[in-house]
Amino acid sequence: MDACQRLPQRLPSFAMLERNIDEMVKVNFYNLAALAVSLSDFDAWLRCASMFAALVYTVVKIVQTVLEIRKRK
Repeated sequence: MDACQRLPQRLPSFAMLERNIDEMVKVNFYNLAALAVSLSDFDAWLRCASMFAALVYTVVKIVQTVLEIRKRK
């Protein structure tokens, strides 16, 4: 009786799912990461990090400008 049963055929949507599974995993990972960030105090840390990066950038630009002015003299 088992030999007479038909094997289930794959649906086209299942084949498409198999092809795009890695993209779906990436999207779900990013969604979970965004959810984790929104539920934590990460935004305060991010603001502090961006403020520090802006401070470092400003100091580097000031030093470059001062060195450029000294070269001209």
